[in-house]
Amino acid sequence: ATLTSVVTDHMHSHSAAVEQAEVKRLREENEKLQQQRLLAIFQEMDKDSNGHIDSDEFRRMLCDSALRSELQDASELATRDLVELFDYLSHDHQGRRVLVYYTFISNLKRESQAASERTIFRVEEELRASERRMMQRFENLMTLVQEPVHERGKLRAMCE
Repeated sequence: ATLTSVVTDHMHSHSAAVEQAEVKRLREENEKLQQQRLLAIFQEMDKDSNGHIDSDEFRRMLCDSALRSELQDASELATRDLVELFDYLSHDHQGRRVLVYYTFISNLKRESQAASERTIFRVEEELRASERRMMQRFENLMTLVQEPVHERGKLRAMCE
């Protein structure tokens, strides 16, 4: 009876390990398919084939209900979330917002993960540093505004 119990326990743990491995394999396969699908959508949106989606191309995608629906389905995000992610991940390039869509695809995997405490601490520190920079700029502007007009040239050079 003891031997049967040990063998049964071993079979259950082996079955659980096999099942976990299969779940992991399926998850990775789905992620790969999702990435390929997103890449195809972005390549369709990228009219100038430069690897970037600019704000005009992104806006056209949002106005195309079929393409927007396809991107929502592939990314599993609502339109509002797509816009937020575009705003967050895009950067200014020659006066317009552009997004490297490989960046979007790779960051999309992390978007669904929970934030760690360490990550939250980093964000808080970045916000405090940004606040300090803004306060310094504000103080510099207030000093500039309070100075006589003939002194402002000296202050402006100091503030830059």
